[in-house]
Amino acid sequence: MSEEEGLEKTSAQLPSASDASAEPTALSQVEQRIAKANSPQEALFWTQIRGEIIKQNEVIKEGKQGRFIQNIQIWRRIGVSVAALTIGLVLFINGSTEAGLLVLGAFLYELAPDLVKETFSGRDKGKEDD
Repeated sequence: MSEEEGLEKTSAQLPSASDASAEPTALSQVEQRIAKANSPQEALFWTQIRGEIIKQNEVIKEGKQGRFIQNIQIWRRIGVSVAALTIGLVLFINGSTEAGLLVLGAFLYELAPDLVKETFSGRDKGKEDD
C-alpha cells in the first residue's frame, strides 16, 4: 500500500461535517491521528489539518465577538436616542425651547447621523454659493 492510498483511507475516516462543528471532538480526533501517524508525511498532513481547524475556530470566535459588539452599539444608540428624545421633549414642553431643540437635535443625530450630516452640509454649501 502506497502513502497516497494510506492518506486516502485515513481521510475517508474523517468525521462528517456535522461532527466537525463540535470543535473539541474534531480537534482531539485529529490530535489522536497525529499521535498514531505511520509516517512523517502523514503526521505533517494531520498537523496541517489541525492548524486549519484552529484557524477556522478563531474566525468563528471573532465573528461572534463582532456581532456581539454590533449588538451593543445598536442598543447603546437606541438608549441614547430614547433618552435624548425624552429629555428634549420635557425641556421643550417646560419652556426651555432652545435647550429642548438642541437635545432633540442630538436625538436626530443619534437616530440618523448620515442624514443629519448631509442635511447640514447641504445648507452650508447653499449659503456659500449666494
